[in-house]
Amino acid sequence: MAILKATSESLDLTDDYTFTGKLSGHNYPMFLAKKTDAGQSVANASTTKITFNTTDFDTDSGFSTTNNRYVIPTGKNGKYFFYLKIQADAGNGANLYLRLYKNGTEVANIRNGTSGAQRKSLFLSIVEDAVADDYFEMFYYHDSGSAKTVDQGGTENVTYFGGYRIGS
Repeated sequence: MAILKATSESLDLTDDYTFTGKLSGHNYPMFLAKKTDAGQSVANASTTKITFNTTDFDTDSGFSTTNNRYVIPTGKNGKYFFYLKIQADAGNGANLYLRLYKNGTEVANIRNGTSGAQRKSLFLSIVEDAVADDYFEMFYYHDSGSAKTVDQGGTENVTYFGGYRIGS
């Protein structure tokens, strides 16, 4: 079915449609950075920026694998939904924190404790207002007693950092 202009009267949402071209709207820009290289060592009792070596997608080239941060592109101010996941070794009785920083200041974190030495995953999501040149980074902290490794995922999504604009 060819539609010249989509309106609520002419678009049957029970039908299947094929779209060509680039969609535009509030969910752009969007990005997903992943750690697929070697695991990253994080020293005990140290808040450490997580490094990423690849992006699955980055519609507006806002993520830098050199600086390991996402920078809001010019003209893309708005509310952003960010989602972060980390998987790492943890020691018995350790406190683990996954943190999101905006312009060098922590804006959100999630904490988890451990019982027994094991691998742990932490997930964090947040909606944050952002303007052009604001930057966001992912950090990890643990107090396991010795250095621990943040896992890389190869082709799996084990440690990642993503986000997209949801409104202006």
